[in-house]
Amino acid sequence: MPAFKQPDLADRAAAAKEAKLAALAKMKARPKPTEEELAAKKAARLEREAEERRKRAEEKERLEAEAEAARIAAEEEAERIRKEAEGVKVSESVRKAARDLKYAKRKARRR
Repeated sequence: MPAFKQPDLADRAAAAKEAKLAALAKMKARPKPTEEELAAKKAARLEREAEERRKRAEEKERLEAEAEAARIAAEEEAERIRKEAEGVKVSESVRKAARDLKYAKRKARRR
């Protein structure tokens, strides 16, 4: 049995050319689609695209409704908290201490 011989550049180029010609011949031999097939494919594609647009519109409406519901819930929560805060009067010294603590935390973060 003869030893394996590495193909050189010319052999590889010839093999690639043969493969390209074979692929081209195979593609040319394939039958061309008829007008009816093309029309059916186009109709199916248009139907798919319309369905995708409808789904995107439904998803957008759902997300907008969720965002609106979240916004309303946040406003109601803020109103509830504001009403609770109105009932409780915080002394001036407590407010000043809270303010000083907030500034101290901010200063500590900068360091």
